[in-house]
Amino acid sequence: MTANRFEDMAAVVTGGASGNGRAIATRFAREGASVTIADVREDPRQGGTPTHERITQRGGEAQFIDCDVQSRQDIRDTVAQTVDAFGSLDVMVNNAGIDRKIPVEDVTVDDFALLCDINLNGVYFGCQAAIEAMRDQPDGGSIINI
Repeated sequence: MTANRFEDMAAVVTGGASGNGRAIATRFAREGASVTIADVREDPRQGGTPTHERITQRGGEAQFIDCDVQSRQDIRDTVAQTVDAFGSLDVMVNNAGIDRKIPVEDVTVDDFALLCDINLNGVYFGCQAAIEAMRDQPDGGSIINI
């Protein structure tokens, strides 16, 4: 594996405060990327130091942005703030998602709407915002949907 293969690149990781998102953000930073942790919470669900602080303590560059992927405007603002802070958006990782532990026969319309707002609409609008930022960059960018 090549060290610093993401040097001079910027990445957004939605749901980056905890779990897989935390691991993804940390790995991008270890490989040289400047990382935006976009999440509805700053503190990791598993406890410990917030992801962006953990990255900066280890010499990386990172920021936390309070971003609810249910809000198209939050996603757009997150991408804009990333470009302002780091100069580009090279990788968009649409990782935020929920898993409702509800028996299918008990799922309400509101339960299903929430699931779709986060897991479907959040990914779609994340792609849309990333494309807008990446379109005019010489090397484009990459979008990863989880």
